[in-house]
Amino acid sequence: MREPENIRQLIRYTPDYIGFIFYPGSPRYAGDHIPEIHNLSIPEGIQKVGVFVNEDIDTVFKIHSQLSLDVIQLHGKESVKDCIEIRKAGLKVAKVFSVGADFDFKIMKPYADHVDFFLFDTKGKYYGGNSLPFDWQVLEDYPYERPFILGGGIGIDNVAMVSQISSSYLYGLDANSQLEQAPGLKDMDKIKTFKEQFDKIQI
Repeated sequence: MREPENIRQLIRYTPDYIGFIFYPGSPRYAGDHIPEIHNLSIPEGIQKVGVFVNEDIDTVFKIHSQLSLDVIQLHGKESVKDCIEIRKAGLKVAKVFSVGADFDFKIMKPYADHVDFFLFDTKGKYYGGNSLPFDWQVLEDYPYERPFILGGGIGIDNVAMVSQISSSYLYGLDANSQLEQAPGLKDMDKIKTFKEQFDKIQI
């Protein structure tokens, strides 16, 4: 997110996390809105997530210093070393993996001891925001003792189906493009309906 009034509206629904995308190639890029975001009063119970794609670590830390981020979401080809360095600074790390038909959980193994969460998104043309779910059945074979967040095309039409995922490591949902009016602008009517449906399921 990036529009101050839109963020204030979302806060009323008390999400656990609010994400700010700092990838210049994204239509949801929030880098030009840092001063406005900094001036917002975001309750302590809502954690601020900075989303980065193959960004220089010094830039990650600079933006963190401006916004007091809680979680760094790494959506590119960041190394295990990057994860270790970010966690040493006292920040949580969510490492994203894009899931397609040929996905192999083995590629995640080097990261398993060096992240706080994994996040699964749908493999597609873009770094996230592809608006499509992947086959959640693959998560039945999830092999690591690390919580994971489910992303990829989650919205009003399929949130209730999340309860069918049996893994005890499912930690939360990353809902984005399906709840927007436009890139970076959440639709509060959809948010309200989504929250009502989410509150009915067990995660």
